[in-house]
Amino acid sequence: MKLKLLYGKGFRNYTHSLAYNKPVLAQSCQNPLHVATTMCASDYLKRSLVEVALIRMQNPIQLSQYSEPEPDIAIVRIDSRK
Repeated sequence: MKLKLLYGKGFRNYTHSLAYNKPVLAQSCQNPLHVATTMCASDYLKRSLVEVALIRMQNPIQLSQYSEPEPDIAIVRIDSRK
């Protein structure tokens, strides 16, 4: 399988995982600079948007039955009516 070739090049091995009856795509490992930048940006946004929005970091967002991306940072507006 093609994903096995990627395993030795810094990709996680998802060859045996299935989602929606399709193979899960391999993801590259995060490098330290990416992790640090994402954390700093998330911390800044949390401080700046207190009581305005929730900041979600690398959590899945279900867009449809077949799409559930995991963005680095998602800004979610707080509904003030609740």
